[in-house]
Amino acid sequence: MNKKSQSATALRRLMTEYKQLTTNGSPDSMFTAGPVSEDNFFEWEALIHGPKDTPYEGGVFVAKLEFPSDYPLNPFKMKFDPPLLHPNVYADGNVCISILHSPGDDPNMYELASERWSPVQSVEKVLLSVISMLAEPNLESGANVDCCKLYRENKAEFERQVRASWLEHMYDEQDVVVISSSPEPELDDVPLRSTKGKARRSNPDVLPVVLDDDDDDQPIASGSGSGSKDIDPIEATIQQVLDVIPNVERDHLRSVVVQYITAGYQEASGVGTAIISHLLEHPDYPKAGKRKTEAVAASSSKRVKVDYMADDRPAATDMGYIPLSLDYLIRIDFPTIPKDYIVKKFYDKKSLYAPTYIALKEDLKDGTKFVAKKSTKRTEKSRGKAKAPPQSEDFEMERIWLLQYLDERAELEECEQNGTGLECGCCFGDYPFSWMIQCPDAHLFCRDCARRSAEECIGNRKTELLCMDQSGCKLAFAESEIQRFLPEKSLELWHRIKQEKEIELAQIDGLETCPFCSYAVVIENEEERLFRCENSACGMVSCRKCKKEDHLPKSCEEAEKDKALDGRHAIEEAMTKALMRNCPKCDQNFVKESGCNKMTCPKCRSLVCYVCRQVIRGYDHFDQTPQGAARNPKSKKCPLWESVEQRHADDVKQAAEAAQEEYRRLNPEVNEEDLAVDLPQAPAPPAPPAPLPGVGQMAQRVQYGYHVAYPGMPGAWPPPHPAQLVPQAFLPQLQPPRPQIAQYQHELLNLQRARLEDARQHPTVHHFDYVTAATLPNHQIRVRELNSPCDPAVKQYTGYLDISKDKHLFFESRNNPQNAPLSTWLSGGPGGSSILGLLFENGPCTIVSANSTRWNPYSWNEVSNMIYLDQPAGTGYSYSTSSHTIDSSQEAAKDFYAFLQLFLVRFPQYADRPFHILSESHGGQYATHFANHVNRQNKALVQPRINLESILIVNGLVNAAIQDATSPEYACAGPHAFWDKESEHCKRLRSRIPRFRELFRQCRDFGTPLTCIPAMIYGSVGLREGFEKTGRNRFDVRQSCTGITACYKEIGWAQSYLNSSEIKAVLGIPTEVNYRWISVDISQAFTRAGDDSHDAMPAVQELLKDGIRVLNLAGDTDFASNFIGAFEWMYQLDSAYKEEFQALESIVWKLNDKAVGEVRAAGDLGGMTAGNFTWLRVYEAGHWVSYDQRKVALEFFKRWIQNKPLAG
Repeated sequence: MNKKSQSATALRRLMTEYKQLTTNGSPDSMFTAGPVSEDNFFEWEALIHGPKDTPYEGGVFVAKLEFPSDYPLNPFKMKFDPPLLHPNVYADGNVCISILHSPGDDPNMYELASERWSPVQSVEKVLLSVISMLAEPNLESGANVDCCKLYRENKAEFERQVRASWLEHMYDEQDVVVISSSPEPELDDVPLRSTKGKARRSNPDVLPVVLDDDDDDQPIASGSGSGSKDIDPIEATIQQVLDVIPNVERDHLRSVVVQYITAGYQEASGVGTAIISHLLEHPDYPKAGKRKTEAVAASSSKRVKVDYMADDRPAATDMGYIPLSLDYLIRIDFPTIPKDYIVKKFYDKKSLYAPTYIALKEDLKDGTKFVAKKSTKRTEKSRGKAKAPPQSEDFEMERIWLLQYLDERAELEECEQNGTGLECGCCFGDYPFSWMIQCPDAHLFCRDCARRSAEECIGNRKTELLCMDQSGCKLAFAESEIQRFLPEKSLELWHRIKQEKEIELAQIDGLETCPFCSYAVVIENEEERLFRCENSACGMVSCRKCKKEDHLPKSCEEAEKDKALDGRHAIEEAMTKALMRNCPKCDQNFVKESGCNKMTCPKCRSLVCYVCRQVIRGYDHFDQTPQGAARNPKSKKCPLWESVEQRHADDVKQAAEAAQEEYRRLNPEVNEEDLAVDLPQAPAPPAPPAPLPGVGQMAQRVQYGYHVAYPGMPGAWPPPHPAQLVPQAFLPQLQPPRPQIAQYQHELLNLQRARLEDARQHPTVHHFDYVTAATLPNHQIRVRELNSPCDPAVKQYTGYLDISKDKHLFFESRNNPQNAPLSTWLSGGPGGSSILGLLFENGPCTIVSANSTRWNPYSWNEVSNMIYLDQPAGTGYSYSTSSHTIDSSQEAAKDFYAFLQLFLVRFPQYADRPFHILSESHGGQYATHFANHVNRQNKALVQPRINLESILIVNGLVNAAIQDATSPEYACAGPHAFWDKESEHCKRLRSRIPRFRELFRQCRDFGTPLTCIPAMIYGSVGLREGFEKTGRNRFDVRQSCTGITACYKEIGWAQSYLNSSEIKAVLGIPTEVNYRWISVDISQAFTRAGDDSHDAMPAVQELLKDGIRVLNLAGDTDFASNFIGAFEWMYQLDSAYKEEFQALESIVWKLNDKAVGEVRAAGDLGGMTAGNFTWLRVYEAGHWVSYDQRKVALEFFKRWIQNKPLAG
């Protein structure tokens, strides 16, 4: 086999595997894999989800697969990028696993031949083996010796390091793979403006490409000399496709090639690749030697009938369905309806074509829902080079149905208007002639009446479908008429019943029927013990003697005994399962031996009720009646104290009864004695001890060892009773004898000592002030005042915003200046804790170790009252017991607004002060959407009014489509560039920008996570490829370090500090809340919803229009959200300040005669104010500006909120 034929074989095999993976998916969605580009099927990328119950759980890992030209004779190479910390992964990321070793390749002389690669292996099998390897590493021949040693000697430390490594990298950049559905566009103009407003253009020439049969199918530039040949591109493409898919009909293939070329393809190689991919995805193409009509019939016969107007119809999975549906609705079906209205209606109708068409048709007839356009022409967008016209079989079938449906409706309307309908002999309605069904005597009925009558007969197992005419006609409908009005399934049932009756009337000797369906056959061999049903819908193999499923080699009697045993096993398994508890969050198993019913999960530390098995907040969930005391029969709460043995016995008994009932339902013939099981009996409760004469209840508990509650358990102690005055004459009668009094006092003294010791070990939380408002029935805030540990002059408040009973947002307020404005700090992430900003960036306390802080002289509360809010619920100190996780900035804005309203109710002195929203990173979405929501509520005259004055964004993500496109510019030509701008790597990064913009165009057109997430991934991975290898800090490229806690040790210190029990007690934090500086769950939820892809520029436009000032600033050493992109979205923003902003020059800002940044302020009244739309570049600062440049940060913040010129 020569090299060319090997490549063709490998390509055919890879395309087949890719089709199977995209069609069937991976088991439990453990991975996805596919080619990076359709131009090169020999380079794949895989996205692997970390296996459960391993330190890799929750992570997503990218691996590159490189296939040889003789695949599958030899294995491919697999490499994790970035490298994965694992005993069987080399330091450079290459995977060491037996299945990827060639048959003769056994470097360690320990593998069996069956363990190594063979052509029967596949990508799916290898990836499943690698996932298994992640869970169970092979330590005998490790690729990473140090990792193997750590795994053996200290597995806990190994798991900690693994989890820390991928969690840090996950925040650095979410490395996932985009499986491209079309080749990348050509390099196009990429204008990028510097902070001076200048533009740079490039326009390289593109050479056409042809194929040379003598040079291994490598492209050769036309006009390059002897390599060029004059060949027919259509024939060359046909041959290219036939090399991979030889059974496609040639005439059909020729027409497809011509269609693709006329649709805009310029290169033969692009046409061939697109057609091969399409044919593999749609295998119902006409085959050689098979007529097209037969192929279409075979394909259509397998399609499931769909109710296209059903409300519960599932969404289409065909990738081409949505764009093709919108294309038809916008350009062809309703060209006079505004595009935005069509798109909104389409998504309101669950992205389904037919329901949207009907709704739009009604809206068009109504005429009041929108302003229709006069022109019926729409500009058809060019599909671009090398891009196939969208195709979708699901859409084509639905459109065929819709056109037929519309024709029938039009025919019915015309019939009603003209009075040309025929009367149905059953319902007496008028219908078009084509809708009528007639009996042999020409009695006419509508299709619905004929169908209902027929289905009633079929339900009674009658096969003669007779005329219903009132004249008494009893002629049967012809089969040709029956096929016109009976649905497919009813027709199939009618044929089956008819066949059964015909077989029954035939009385054939030896005829046997399948016990599970109506299939019948004559079995001549009397020794045959099995009946094999040939009905494709059944296919059961059964015993001819007992008429039950095949049980050979066991006899019928033995099979019955085993079945009885299976039933008992099923019941016993249900009983065991009822005894076990599973954590609702992490699914960890546990069983209680003793103690109260408030359980802590041993794995994730969630609080779980042992009775109802739900996640809880604390003791408020329980009825806290002490054990042994009578409970209130009206109480609906779960008991805190009860007999564990009785609880287990009751749970096991209920599970056994339920399992027995279910087994009887599935096996009605089962004997009751086969289901009998032994149930556990709870021991009788012990008799209460005899009371000590004259000794109270509390001392009784100490004396007899009853459960003693501890501080912090609300309601566990007996409630206090009002004091009663007792006449002194009766006092001696009430007192016990003196020896018993001494013993009682001794017991109480010991009990008090125990309580003091418990209070020392378990600090109690002080009480809060509760604030509610009638306009917010589902919200309240809890507030408590503290003494600031850093600055006694600062008034410090902490508390929670409670949202119903499920979500709780933590906040801390630092109030010092008497007449200063009020500001809220919001960290990004998403999922980043704002309290970290207090200790790490601009609060009065600066973290200096894992257990200490010091006063920060550059704290922002020097000039403003500050609020640090951990949001959404689940971030930092905030917590949630709800199953719903907030996943968008717009949703989080509602809780933020409720918090502000209640905060001002508690602190009315700040209601008239100017209010500023400050944010960083993903806070570019928070600040804009939160401020916009507040502004709209103000305009709606909702009280109390928030005196919103400005927003301040620090290195924020406002428009990813604009900002991420500048990553190559920053990396290759910025002031801190780390790559040569003329290098091939930089050229490759720039060449990807058009593809990135195309992906974001699709994101903007359709606005779904399905279209937006790939665009974000391409921007973070494709436009920043190779950054990890530089060893630089993504948040400050001046530093040579990787990982958040490695580059910023203060973050690790802050997390330890805020998790200490002393700090939690001081701040009023529930002990069960575990502080994390960033929430992975929140971050993943926002990413899955595509929140970071949203365009916040319209929100900025609305704020500026309503007089809200905007300051956008960025540190110039940050690569994660670089300053070039931050400036670019401002330059492009269409607002009242656009012309002024673009015409300005950036002014160098000096502080103490040192240049610290650049300022450009629009609307500053000629340098009199800070401006209404202001840009600030901060020199020598990274992602956390107020950490890198504390003095500069305080200065620009002071000038901004005081509305003084920043560069003055």
